[in-house]
Amino acid sequence: MEWNAEHGISGILLYDSGNIMQVLEGSTEEVQAISNRLRPTNGINKSPGLQTTLLKCEF
Repeated sequence: MEWNAEHGISGILLYDSGNIMQVLEGSTEEVQAISNRLRPTNGINKSPGLQTTLLKCEF
């Protein structure tokens, strides 16, 4: 979490009945950088049904 705070990243992780959804908030560059860090070698088990979508919203 320290890395996230240093890079202006916040978010939420939701879990329900074996389904996981993570929402990240921050600059496009920082969110892309942390997304790129989530690799199978980091302990993340990416199953064939895993879907990753990056959305950019401006307010």
